[in-house]
Amino acid sequence: MKNTFFLLVVITLLSTSCKQKKIDYKYSDKEDLVACSSGGDMDLIKEAVYTFEDYISNHYTFLGNTVAEGYNNYLKLLINNRPPASEFFNDHLKEVVAALKNKKDLWTTNGNSLRLNYHNELVNCIIENIQDTEMNTTIEVLSSSGTLTTEVLGPVLYTKRLLMAKKDRALATYVALDMFYTKLIQMSLPDYVEKQKENGLIYDVDPENLTKLGTVKKNKKTKAKQDSLK
Repeated sequence: MKNTFFLLVVITLLSTSCKQKKIDYKYSDKEDLVACSSGGDMDLIKEAVYTFEDYISNHYTFLGNTVAEGYNNYLKLLINNRPPASEFFNDHLKEVVAALKNKKDLWTTNGNSLRLNYHNELVNCIIENIQDTEMNTTIEVLSSSGTLTTEVLGPVLYTKRLLMAKKDRALATYVALDMFYTKLIQMSLPDYVEKQKENGLIYDVDPENLTKLGTVKKNKKTKAKQDSLK
């Protein structure tokens, strides 16, 4: 009798899990971005990047709805750490944000800041596939030294804006994740506020809420990263 009851509980839990809302993949037929294998995570990353590009091509363009112009204008505003325009967040974008938020190993927290987890295997693969060697090295050096911020990296990314739309899709993937979705995840928290500072805005949330989203930042680098910087 006890075994039967336990089996019913397991079946109920599995049934509930299966009923959880799944993301609607609108861009699965689009060209793949980076040759990284990580279970189903890369499918979600691909969806996230194309959703980001749809967002910037529709809401950050003035001359025409092109992804290249979207990158140009989004990265220009990124230099001042401007928050993405929340009035243009559609339901699909919110679904993607919710799905990414559940991938806790993709993110790391440092105080009131959320960033990509550079110790994550998939994140490392994306960065290693960035074709622009200067950009690849810059990201690795800044992340390993703990000095990677939007204000520091934004101007450098802006000089590479023409590469992202077609040529360097790994760089586009990195920008979407670390320069867009980290902001949206923080903006989705209930205690999120924008605070004005001398050169733009900062994103302020309770650090305890951020720790629920990702791993706490570590100062030690992985051996792979140490070897890559020698």
